[in-house]
Amino acid sequence: MNISLVAPFIILLAVSTASALPFMMTKSTVTVETESPGLDTSPDIIDLNSTVGQTFFKQLKSHYHYNHIHKFYRPQLKNHCGIATAVIGMNTLLNADVWTQKSIFTQDVTRFLNESTVYKQGMTLDNLFKVIAAVSDIPQMERMVFQPKKMMDVFQRDVKRFYSNSFMSGLMAINLNRKTLWGAGGGHFLLVASEINEHGYILLHEVSATRPSFFVKVESLVYSMSTPDSVSLLPRGWISLLNA
Repeated sequence: MNISLVAPFIILLAVSTASALPFMMTKSTVTVETESPGLDTSPDIIDLNSTVGQTFFKQLKSHYHYNHIHKFYRPQLKNHCGIATAVIGMNTLLNADVWTQKSIFTQDVTRFLNESTVYKQGMTLDNLFKVIAAVSDIPQMERMVFQPKKMMDVFQRDVKRFYSNSFMSGLMAINLNRKTLWGAGGGHFLLVASEINEHGYILLHEVSATRPSFFVKVESLVYSMSTPDSVSLLPRGWISLLNA
């Protein structure tokens, strides 16, 4: 498994087995994940179930990624949006219900993160990366956290790489800041589910049972991902899961 970790002023390259990876990562930070308010009427956020959202959905070049993600969608447990995102993403790439939000807490995972901690305070992007690396047979993953000014170009490149064709070459699990989009809340994980449409919106598949999937203006999403974690002061970013 080839892992690349890119962050402002930090570059870490590692080639190792999944079981060894958790001990090679950077120190985790704390990001509380509580339930956020529902989607508002901001023009930057469009509920998939709305008239405009349905129009955007019909106009997508492909529904392949959304349909495959939705096939393996299981609602997050309390504060488990990161764990749910990992489980749905891995199961989608494996095209099988291999992991659950309970079974993913293997002995290797609980060495650095246990379920009670996730229930109390959620998890960080570092935690998500380490969990997937500890349990996954997916051949390659890239974790990327970039300086804000570089994030847009790299994000658009990865979206095009993974979502421009009707086959599963990979998925993107993102960590956004809900406060910048909804005015309240902390960190939240979910999966990119489409290419960027002609209006500059991208579809995100929710992992919560209480909120719908939605389209969001790419500029607003990138800004949300570029806001710093309150402890690490690094931008949030995303993880790319690559298929074999």
